[in-house]
Amino acid sequence: MSFDNYRNRVLAKGSTNKDIVLSENKMSFLNYLKNTPNRYNVLIDGIESMVSIQDVQFNYHLGDDKYLLCELDTSINAGSYVIWGNNPWIVKTKEIETIKSHQSTSIGKCNHNLKFINAKDELIERQCIISSKTLYTTGIKDGKVIEIPDGMVGIQIPYDDDTKLFQREQPFIFNETKYQITFYNKIEYEGLIVLICQENLKHSAKDDYINEIADRYDDNGIDRLEEEVEPEIPDVPPTVAYKVTADTEKYDGSYEIFQEEEQIFTIHKIISGVEIDSTFDFTLSDEGIATITNTTNNTCTVYGEDGMQGDLVLTATDVDDTQVIVIDVKILGWF
Repeated sequence: MSFDNYRNRVLAKGSTNKDIVLSENKMSFLNYLKNTPNRYNVLIDGIESMVSIQDVQFNYHLGDDKYLLCELDTSINAGSYVIWGNNPWIVKTKEIETIKSHQSTSIGKCNHNLKFINAKDELIERQCIISSKTLYTTGIKDGKVIEIPDGMVGIQIPYDDDTKLFQREQPFIFNETKYQITFYNKIEYEGLIVLICQENLKHSAKDDYINEIADRYDDNGIDRLEEEVEPEIPDVPPTVAYKVTADTEKYDGSYEIFQEEEQIFTIHKIISGVEIDSTFDFTLSDEGIATITNTTNNTCTVYGEDGMQGDLVLTATDVDDTQVIVIDVKILGWF
């Protein structure tokens, strides 16, 4: 065995006693996590993670609170949402370990979907914990709680771009009752906001009590959540028109061509005011007094035969939609 290989094996757990102890503790926690009956697969902020969830003992104040233990590389913080057993939970505290072999947090079960309207008139919904008890304003890490007087409730909700804009007197509706924020702490709990709300006995026509949305309607009774509906533009079919141009003159509805002369007729197809390229088939009703000597996609050259006179019809048929354009032609003699 080379010296480098020997050194790598010896130092696999770390180069100092502290590193070795930390590595052994991590391995010990991984073994515990693999074998504990309290192991669960949960979603933490939408990411699947393996964790251990334990009951909180000897503290009836904390109700449905649990301890959640997870690996060090798991992304979890106070205010994170944990989906366990099809129920949302909120991470309320995250302990600072002296020897970091794993992460230890406390989670509380959400019991309400709080609704409020932001400054952009958008409906925001957040799962939260509402209780008649709240954490001490300076003792959250100890799990201490205080009873709240009648007519007041405590709310614990994650700190995010919407909830950070809460202000005192902001209203909410739940349990068929309107409440207003009287106290909030946005900073101390690093990811969690603690609110204390007082019951407001004044009912307002601006509130939607059925759907529990405060201040849904403005002073004019207009629903702030109703999107402005743009009027539907009717589905108008495109207009199709045809225009005939020629170098010869038109008298009494017919284009005049003298015998032994040629005239070019051009058909213009116009859709909704825009001329488009198009192709036509050309025919004459009487090839005895005139003939077609040349055609392109939309032009036709008609020649008046020598010594012939009379009326005939030049027909142009649109190849795309079989629309027929009828052109009256008169062949004239010189005398």
